[in-house]
Amino acid sequence: MRGILVVLFLIISSGAGAHPVTYKDGLMVKSMFREDMSENSLTYSFHQRLATGLEVDRLLLGNVDTTWAIAEFNALLQRWNGEGSQANIYLLSGAGGVFIKEHSEWAGKAGAVVDYETRRFYTAAQYSHWFSENIQTNYYVYRVGYAPFLAGYNDLNVWMVLQTDYNNDMRKNVQVSPILRFYFKNVLWEFGSSLRGNFFGQFMVHM
Repeated sequence: MRGILVVLFLIISSGAGAHPVTYKDGLMVKSMFREDMSENSLTYSFHQRLATGLEVDRLLLGNVDTTWAIAEFNALLQRWNGEGSQANIYLLSGAGGVFIKEHSEWAGKAGAVVDYETRRFYTAAQYSHWFSENIQTNYYVYRVGYAPFLAGYNDLNVWMVLQTDYNNDMRKNVQVSPILRFYFKNVLWEFGSSLRGNFFGQFMVHM
């Protein structure tokens, strides 16, 4: 019985995480920003394994400032529920356009997310690929996080996170960032800075 309650807590609390598919009929608003990029999205999970939405990303690739408007479609490929743990594999896809100065062209995005979490520890890896007629760029993120104390769903949860991300086309192509992560009920916010002085912020709410 205790194991079932822990798994249920994980399912509920993971709704406040950065999962590309949440619970059925869940609406997620997310905004992430740092020096060379930002991501803003509105996602609706019309099925417990499928979600669609709109994403607007800004990527500064060298000296080229690009804005991507993508209609996204995400899928939960596999989920494993253990006693006090959960692991997931998600697939990401989307199509739309990219805008560079006064020029625009068709564009797409593809990727995958793999994560594992307990109430005290989590780790996640994400791969994103943006592409168009003239642009191809890849973005890799790996995170490991630890909760210094256990808190209930109705309490403020605090995590310490270490994030490493890489994009060879950006000026600061490798970033290692200590981040503080907070969530309270259906709202999550994070802030930190890379060791190279690049501020990181993220805000997310589920409805």
